[in-house]
Amino acid sequence: MSIRFIDPVIMGLFLFLLGILIGRLWGFFKNRDQINYATKTYRSSSSYVLGISNLIAGERDLAIEELARAAKTDTERIELYIILGNLYREKGRLEKAIHIHRTVLHRKDLSPIDKEMAQLALGLDFLKAGLMERAKEAFQNIIDENPDNIEALMYLQKSCEEEREWQEAFGIRQRIMKATRSSDYSVSAFILAEWGIDKYRAGEFDEAIEIFDEAIDLYAQAYPAYEFLGKTYLEMGQLRKAAESWEKLIEITPDKAFLILPELYKVYRKLGTEESIIHYCDFLLDKNEKNWRAHLFLASVMNPNEKKSNITEKLFTALKLNLNSLLIHQQIWKFFLRGGLDIKDIKKYVKMTEEILFSDPFICTRCQYKISEFKRRCPHCRSWDTFVEEKM
Repeated sequence: MSIRFIDPVIMGLFLFLLGILIGRLWGFFKNRDQINYATKTYRSSSSYVLGISNLIAGERDLAIEELARAAKTDTERIELYIILGNLYREKGRLEKAIHIHRTVLHRKDLSPIDKEMAQLALGLDFLKAGLMERAKEAFQNIIDENPDNIEALMYLQKSCEEEREWQEAFGIRQRIMKATRSSDYSVSAFILAEWGIDKYRAGEFDEAIEIFDEAIDLYAQAYPAYEFLGKTYLEMGQLRKAAESWEKLIEITPDKAFLILPELYKVYRKLGTEESIIHYCDFLLDKNEKNWRAHLFLASVMNPNEKKSNITEKLFTALKLNLNSLLIHQQIWKFFLRGGLDIKDIKKYVKMTEEILFSDPFICTRCQYKISEFKRRCPHCRSWDTFVEEKM
């Protein structure tokens, strides 16, 4: 029996609708004289019911068609228009979504809750359209009326992140943490790290170092802070401090070691301590013997005069652990071109790769978005530190 997973966007819209309906019905049912009216209203719109049914079933086009038909005859149901606009947004029809949500906001009979929901929806329309200033204005309008609206604060934070306004984003994040009584500083640290990265790229190294240190103090696993702290020290010519920053990254977040191993090896060579890279590759394999990147990197830094069989063993171990990685195949091909593989090895390689399928190696655990190059933040759902390697 197969299990069918519900699209998270559809589930979100459904839960949004369910919350509205429960609130509305509760408001109605507190007055017994309105029970009959409420029942009649909610049962009479067949298009509304069909639209919601189609939405739950994942038939968005049919849901839009039925809800648009219901909106023509039921002008009082504010949530109907908000949901319809949200569906247009998800379909990419942003002008239509913006028009609907603006029309709702122009109504004079809006309750404070309805106004907040419509303003939030409009802000999300602008956010998806890339109109960041308008999006921030919409979210700020909500916060001005209700400073404790966490959802508006979160989207205002994301809007600032899109504009790389890291100082503002960090301040908003602190407000959210205080309001929710959260002790999870991971997002705050990642925001600080990005702020430090911009300082590093601008050549403001002292400020960058200060910000990276603050990020690490907030959240020890903030690997971008270690990564770019090392880059900053490298630019300043402080090779030993650069190496120490990257060594710390390996020790604290070994799954992110691949981000700095090549650069660390170059620094070791300049320091005359290139054998140290072997120690850290062994450290990574002690932590996880299935770390194919560590096996592959060891093969790449082994002395060319070493037995070819030792290098071949590392290459094939990496290949066995991740048959679909193009990076491994490229290194094997280079080794082959240098005369590193004999006929027996080539036959083994051909047999192992008869049915391979190259794939994007990273997938977001939040929204399932796939990319071929590692990123600190998902470009689709805008979540921090959610990419992991996809196993085929």
